[in-house]
Amino acid sequence: MKKTLIAFCLLFLSSVAYAETLVISQNISVDYETPAILAHSGDQLIFKYEDWSFSHSVVDPEELYPAIDLTGLDQDFIVSIFVPESRKILPPWLALLAKEQGDTFGVELDNIKLKALAGGRVYATYSMEAKEGNIFVLEEQKIHHFQLLGAKETFQRLLNNIKDR
Repeated sequence: MKKTLIAFCLLFLSSVAYAETLVISQNISVDYETPAILAHSGDQLIFKYEDWSFSHSVVDPEELYPAIDLTGLDQDFIVSIFVPESRKILPPWLALLAKEQGDTFGVELDNIKLKALAGGRVYATYSMEAKEGNIFVLEEQKIHHFQLLGAKETFQRLLNNIKDR
């Protein structure tokens, strides 16, 4: 009886920490803590907590940068933000833009996180200076962008909770 009660308590406590699941595609989901505020603004879903927040949006290659249509180059562009060697396949002006975007995100060799999922690939970075994390989930037909404002631990938790369905 005591073991059953302990197991039940542990199960209950673990489900409280991550009580919700956001399904971002047929292949990928994200477990998240119940937010204080959940809002939808434009094309972003915003999760607001007491001392941190994150948002999710689907990247539109036609609107990622004003006056530049990245249709067909969007996946290579996102990868090149995190993997400088991959910029060699881009036109020089786009390689420069990828470097500038990487600098804006605070991308450095020691803060890049790569994760393989059956349904896609994850590229992420966290800037200690800005207390901001950016996570991109690349699927065959879609790119998802998560932006987190908060501590590195919450960034790592969010990153760990992006998973195959």
